[in-house]
Amino acid sequence: VFSKIFSHEALESYLPKIQLVIKDTLRAWSSEPEPINVYHEAQKLTFRMAIRVLLGFRIPDEELGRLFEVYQQFVENVFSLPVDLPFSGYRRGIRARETLQQGLEKAIQEKLQNTQGKDYADALDILIESGKEHGKELTMQELKDGTLELIFAAYATTASASTSLIMQLLKHPRVLEKLREELRSKGILHNGCICEGSLRLDNINGLQYLDCVIKEVLRLFTPISGGYRTVLQTFELDGFQIPKGWSVMYSIRDTHDTAPVFKDVDVFDPDRFGQGR
Repeated sequence: VFSKIFSHEALESYLPKIQLVIKDTLRAWSSEPEPINVYHEAQKLTFRMAIRVLLGFRIPDEELGRLFEVYQQFVENVFSLPVDLPFSGYRRGIRARETLQQGLEKAIQEKLQNTQGKDYADALDILIESGKEHGKELTMQELKDGTLELIFAAYATTASASTSLIMQLLKHPRVLEKLREELRSKGILHNGCICEGSLRLDNINGLQYLDCVIKEVLRLFTPISGGYRTVLQTFELDGFQIPKGWSVMYSIRDTHDTAPVFKDVDVFDPDRFGQGR
């Protein structure tokens, strides 16, 4: 299902909606007289994109703001120790999840009732259709769980990587100018503004320097430090036997910091991913 949700065709159909959300957000940022907390604002932006673009929910801004606050409470406590005491993080996380699911159920019911005037299939539509294709109508609980999973997948890592990207572009004006030059040469940027209709997936895929910049951001500031896997069959690594059934942890961050393939690991250098190198 997730390969369909994030297929080339699906991403192409989300793109105009993503642009609208980002344009509105940037307009709000630039009209703010005080400095903004980029990470917090990026979290709000990715949450709004998940709700509006991936899930197609038409939630009023005020209610969306409340839902965001509850969602943050849920995320802050999702990895708490499972100690069910009245004032524990675990209990706060459970309460936030229940409140979230109530809000999501209301939004899902409204979505199922209002099928008129849709100009694209969002991720939740694809999830529902996929269930029908396999002869299994998804229950409300399954829809709520799938919805929460989609928001979770879209939220923290995207906000983190976006913030790191903005930070590095501000710290490296020459990289920013080179990036702008590429956008101008591809007809995407003109007089500091995005040209109407220029942001298409084929256009974006052709931005080689942008690709280098994003890879370097993810190398230096990986939004996920590592992950866990279960060993399916016994194997040997560097003379050590790793038995079947063990849990192993791999560290993305340490690999990026210590891999011999990267020279000057602490230097922000997008050109290291260029074709010449």
